Amino acid sequence: MMEICHSSKTTLAADYRQRINRVIDIKPYHPAVDRVKNVSTPSWCSHWPQWYEESGDFNWTDEFNFPL
Repeated sequence: MMEICHSSKTTLAADYRQRINRVIDIKPYHPAVDRVKNVSTPSWCSHWPQWYEESGDFNWTDEFNFPL
């Protein structure tokens, strides 16, 4: 993870001392592009929330309560 030193509407500056040897691909979020219009899910997870914003109220603990 890189520390962001400065950001503005058109600029994002990161601390070069923390750089990594990989490509960093930063793109803006755009709802028309980032949401899938027609999606299908397996029946075992069809009751899960459709949107990230709705997932905060969902009881994920009961979904992933596996015995040890």
